[in-house]
Amino acid sequence: MSDKTAQAERLRQRFALYDTNGDGRIERGDLEAEARRIVEAFGEEENSPKARALLQAYPHMWDYMMEQAGRDAGEALTVEQFVEIADAQMLSRGAVGFSTVLRPSIRAMVDLCDIDGDGQVDPQEFRKWLGAIGNDRIDADEAFRQVDTDGNGRLSVDELVAAVGKYHAGELDARCWVSDARTHGRARSGGGSLGEPRSPTPAVPAGDEDGLRSAEAPGTGRRAVSAGPAPETGRLLVRAALVLLSLGQGVPGAWALFAPRSFHDAFPLPAFAWLTKFPPYNEHLVRDLGALSLGLTTVLLWAAVRPERSLVRAAAFGCLAFTVPHLVFHVAHLGRFETVDVVGQLISQVAPIMVAGMVILLSRRISGAGL
Repeated sequence: MSDKTAQAERLRQRFALYDTNGDGRIERGDLEAEARRIVEAFGEEENSPKARALLQAYPHMWDYMMEQAGRDAGEALTVEQFVEIADAQMLSRGAVGFSTVLRPSIRAMVDLCDIDGDGQVDPQEFRKWLGAIGNDRIDADEAFRQVDTDGNGRLSVDELVAAVGKYHAGELDARCWVSDARTHGRARSGGGSLGEPRSPTPAVPAGDEDGLRSAEAPGTGRRAVSAGPAPETGRLLVRAALVLLSLGQGVPGAWALFAPRSFHDAFPLPAFAWLTKFPPYNEHLVRDLGALSLGLTTVLLWAAVRPERSLVRAAAFGCLAFTVPHLVFHVAHLGRFETVDVVGQLISQVAPIMVAGMVILLSRRISGAGL
């Protein structure tokens, strides 16, 4: 097997590691999920400084590679696209490429298993490393010896970065950063970091059309069901919800900004004219309301186009910051309205709150970060 073939094969194995649902695509949220799995395997709390460093390093690695490739971080990649980008950003650039892309995540991994706080990994800590990535069946001493190039009995970040680079370049077989092929089954819930493929996720069987993902729990013969849509379905739902919220803000916002008198006298329909119950008319305030609504619309649409977890959550919480106080005010003044108006107001004002809350919940499943 030529070096190029071996390199491409190891990148494909790494792709398979991240493709946890077996759909032939990976995205930012897959790396976030892998980082959370490693943190859990180390027994670290997610809000600890060491855990946060790893949870930030993995998606940052994705963002950097996608940016350098001229792609949107919210895109999903096929195996061919991933191999092409990884080859261009790491293999083709040699040691510099691997250091630029991987050093932050390796540094974070070292900090997670560094018991004595010396910034390096000793043999005992290295065994902890291997166990956390699901690779505790290999000869730890031999792997340590191959990576410890200066022979001082400690692995530095530089040595580990170099080892990962040499592994993916086909120059080293020490699997200090990949899961052992014999641990594939366990890798689904506690597998490796860079390298060997996991077992493909079973397709959702008939009867699971509600979107629940199910698979047979190992050793039980029963179906283990995890609630919630798959990452790609979750992303589509989030995008649709954000577009819906943007319409709820954008349509009345444009009306108020460009035709403030008409908005005041006829919103939501001329037969109802809710705003006339709160005189007097003030053109300045109505136009400002319209402009602010359009500003929120811009953020919501931006999040729909680039559904990264932090942006999606910011947009959803921004929507709640407006809609919740708005609902509270109207609930306190429902006595001014007929029953049909009360029902219409409650529906129109509770709905966006529920949709924004759904977006926040679903954002856990995107890059999702994208979550």
